Amino acid sequence: MTRYAELHELVSSYGAATMRLIHELQRYGNAIRSGLPAFLGCPPHRVLGVPPVGDFRPGTDYRDAAFSFYHDHPTLLSPITMSLYVEIGQEGRPGGVWVIIDIEFWITGNDIVITVAGNGRPVTFPM
Repeated sequence: MTRYAELHELVSSYGAATMRLIHELQRYGNAIRSGLPAFLGCPPHRVLGVPPVGDFRPGTDYRDAAFSFYHDHPTLLSPITMSLYVEIGQEGRPGGVWVIIDIEFWITGNDIVITVAGNGRPVTFPM
């Protein structure tokens, strides 16, 4: 096999692994997003996905754009971030306060490691 053919095979394997990573992270991220309202005891419309960087419109669920891979070229070499916002209403005031939660995902061996806000305790799940 030529070196070029080896590189071609490596790039194909890398692409397949990246797509698997994205699929798994979407699955875990969407489970977190859909379970957070029950955990917090708030209405589901108070928890929405927002882009991990830049501006967003409150009240808009950005769905896949809540993941950093939506904006960047995905890579297995760096963590992927998902951002959620929780709108906390205040009595007597229209709107509310927004709490942004950044969740970081990365791969270690055959496990997905998830950390909240980069300061939480990492939680590991088998892929």
